[in-house]
Amino acid sequence: MEYFVQQLINGLTLGSIYGLVAIGYTMVYGIIGMINFA
Repeated sequence: MEYFVQQLINGLTLGSIYGLVAIGYTMVYGIIGMINFA
C-alpha cells in the first residue's frame, strides 16, 4: 500500500509539472502567436 501511495504522489507531481509547462506554452503562444523552443 505504501508503494502505491508513493507512486501516486510521484504521478501527481510529474503531471502537475507537465501541466505547468503546457500552460506556459499556451500562454506564450496566445500572446506572441508563435512557439519558441529555445
